[in-house]
Amino acid sequence: MNKKILLISSVLAISLQANSQTLPKIEITKYITTATKTKQSLKDVTSSVDIITKEDIKKYGFQTLSQAISFISGINYSSNGGFGQTNSIYLRGFATQKILVLIDGIRYNDPSSINGAPIEHILLDNVAKIEIIKGANSSIWGSDASGGVINIITKKATLGAHSSLSIEAGSFNSKKVSGSFSLKDRYFDMNSYITYFKTNGFSAYLPYKDDLDNYEDDGYKNISGGLNLGINITQNDRVEASIKAIKTDTEYDGFGADDINKTTKSINLFYSLAYLKKLNTTDIKIYANRSTFDRKYPQDYIKEYNSNNSEFGVQTNFTYKDDSFLVATLDHKIFKYKNLTSKSIKNSGISLTNSNKFDGLIGGTTIISESIRYDKYNEFKNKLTYKVGLKHSHKHIKNLSTFINYSTAYNTPTIDSLFNSFYGNTNLNPEDVTSFDVGFEYKNFKLIYFYNQVKNLISYDLSQNRYTNVTGKSKLKGVEVGYLRDIDLINTQIGLNYTYLDAKDKDHKQLLKRAKHSSNITLNYNGIKNLQIALLGQYVGTRYDYGNIKLNSYFVLNTNINYHVWKNLNLSLKVDNILNRKYQTSNDYSTSPRAYYLGIDWRY
Repeated sequence: MNKKILLISSVLAISLQANSQTLPKIEITKYITTATKTKQSLKDVTSSVDIITKEDIKKYGFQTLSQAISFISGINYSSNGGFGQTNSIYLRGFATQKILVLIDGIRYNDPSSINGAPIEHILLDNVAKIEIIKGANSSIWGSDASGGVINIITKKATLGAHSSLSIEAGSFNSKKVSGSFSLKDRYFDMNSYITYFKTNGFSAYLPYKDDLDNYEDDGYKNISGGLNLGINITQNDRVEASIKAIKTDTEYDGFGADDINKTTKSINLFYSLAYLKKLNTTDIKIYANRSTFDRKYPQDYIKEYNSNNSEFGVQTNFTYKDDSFLVATLDHKIFKYKNLTSKSIKNSGISLTNSNKFDGLIGGTTIISESIRYDKYNEFKNKLTYKVGLKHSHKHIKNLSTFINYSTAYNTPTIDSLFNSFYGNTNLNPEDVTSFDVGFEYKNFKLIYFYNQVKNLISYDLSQNRYTNVTGKSKLKGVEVGYLRDIDLINTQIGLNYTYLDAKDKDHKQLLKRAKHSSNITLNYNGIKNLQIALLGQYVGTRYDYGNIKLNSYFVLNTNINYHVWKNLNLSLKVDNILNRKYQTSNDYSTSPRAYYLGIDWRY
């Protein structure tokens, strides 16, 4: 059955014709900032990009970051259980540790974690959009961006005073309350929000095809909030500040056991302060960012983890000619893991990004972008990385564009993987990455080929019980196909994507938890006034976990129904795993059975 579904999805994706989109739809917004660190028209970005908007989040009922991005082509995820349990994502085969995750440009990667960014704790109630940049981006963002960049951008204030309140309840005795208030005039703007989520959950540990009723529940609580402030001192001078917090309590199960008493508590804080100056053709930004991560494990041998990232920098955006610009950045970063070692990793970097747009060249419009960055470290050798991209929109074939990117990148070991007394390895070296992708878009159709080569891949070696560099070159390559189309006759939008991934180490062994084949499909029906019905299907092929344990392929079907009651009131009904399939994304860890959630949303 699953193989038939994959075959049908693949044939549809390749045979249907039209312009570019992976799923969900990516060209709803006109501009993007993460690709070049400055505001740029989406159609002028040479990089492979996906955007998930707040409209997508509402339409499909996404609650967490992992849920949302797992429907993007080229991305798989794995989870050690339900809500709040450790999640990992794989972007074109690169694991979470190789992906830079940002919240409003502030680093979310935890220096004390072996898993990179704790993406399992990001709720989406106050998210305006998620920008996903695929491929190596160290030449713009430095380390941790060898696989790509994910920037979660929170909502900003709009003119006037606005407030919102949403309530949701459902399976596993889940409850969520979220509220926001924003205010904006000529001189001042602010946006504040808070979300409270609590669930009894279900057992994180679950041997394959066993029954959840045989195990105790693992609950989860998340309180997230934030405040964004802006003051316009003059027409050309502005000060911005923000503070965000994520506080969680998670019951969890260790490897291979149903642990009744294991809990972890975490508090993650994010601060930013920036001064922005506008001149005739130049924008200047002086900024300071800080993120802190505090985790406690009362029942474990190591009871507490405390780490932080600090970043200071100045960025200058210079616009010249039409739609051409130069971005120069000078920054300094400090990564600390306070209760593991007195050492800190320090990094100073300088980068330049240039973009030019030429009309009438080769019978159309051509965009060429280049970036280069030099990084100096106190613990590693200095690094020089670069990126070149080209995009051409054809004049004589309307709606056809082609693009190509080549870049180099690196990924430094974390403090934890270097100095942890259990599995650390002080001899670890940074990974070196070369990245290439080429593709075309025509109407609603998009096809991309990508190829990545990793030297000195950092991987956990079970036989040595520590992190090591894999000698030789690992190769991560594949194909992404996307299609999206509105069928006006039946008031329905259909979208689907398919990814083929071949991720192997130097010995041609498949890297763990990466599926060779994956496919997503959505149907979005708007044929009844004020009613929107979305259906989401996801197929993930066979993968292997540690110990060469086979994880079977699976197909999951979800639905989300929104009903607009009146001007400011909306009702929603979401059903996850409609078919009640039993499947695993990590060996011996559970996934959600069929679950129901009812919500009400009010905005003023």
